Amino acid sequence: MNKKEDLKLRLNSGSSDEDSKRSDSSSEDEDEVIDDETINKRVSDFIKRELPNSILIREFNGNFVYQIPLEGFKAE
Repeated sequence: MNKKEDLKLRLNSGSSDEDSKRSDSSSEDEDEVIDDETINKRVSDFIKRELPNSILIREFNGNFVYQIPLEGFKAE
């Protein structure tokens, strides 16, 4: 697997089915330019999906700080 495919897999692993459909329809040779705002949104959506009770405490310069309540939290 080359670096471009690996990066695409990493970026799309946290995306919804709708995002995957959009990326599948685009040309593989076309480089997708993703701005910081989009990346931050995807990270935030991923955290909310995986840890729905998490509370965003702070976000600065691409760094996120979450509070994760321990009640009902089941670590795997």
